[in-house]
Amino acid sequence: VEIEGRKVRYIDPLTDWGFKRLFGSEMNKEILLGFLQDLFPEKDIRYLSNENAGATVGERMTDNLVFVFLEVDRFGKSEDRLESMMDKWMYVLKNLSRLMARPVELQERIFRKLFEAARIAAFTRDELDEYTNDMMTENDRRNAIDYARKQGRAEGRAEGVLAGRAERAKSHSQTFTQ
Repeated sequence: VEIEGRKVRYIDPLTDWGFKRLFGSEMNKEILLGFLQDLFPEKDIRYLSNENAGATVGERMTDNLVFVFLEVDRFGKSEDRLESMMDKWMYVLKNLSRLMARPVELQERIFRKLFEAARIAAFTRDELDEYTNDMMTENDRRNAIDYARKQGRAEGRAEGVLAGRAERAKSHSQTFTQ
């Protein structure tokens, strides 16, 4: 994808559309929770049930409302100076759309998932269709293998039961003939 004449590999999380694509889908809920847990380490952050879908910070807020502003543009640390998880999140939010690869400093599992989601979110319609078809083909293949294994196990168990019964009958009949 090209934006403003430069090649872009990952979606820009500082746009409303990009942020929603990265943090606003069920598939990427782990990324959102990881971000919020690093933003509010003292709080118990979890997803509520489907009837109250959304992330919550600690207990249900009633009269108190807290706004947290992240001034991403003012964050100035370079890759080699990232110390905390919050530093890493700020760096990613500010620089993701300019990066062509995941930096060594961002090797945590949550960032691997984020970079993969950002790569997929930047797909063109044709690339997304091809990716979706590839994923469906792979899922079909996995399901066929799992089904074949399950059937093979069931057949093996049935054969084992029959062989066990035959062996028991054989030893039982030998007992009576002696």
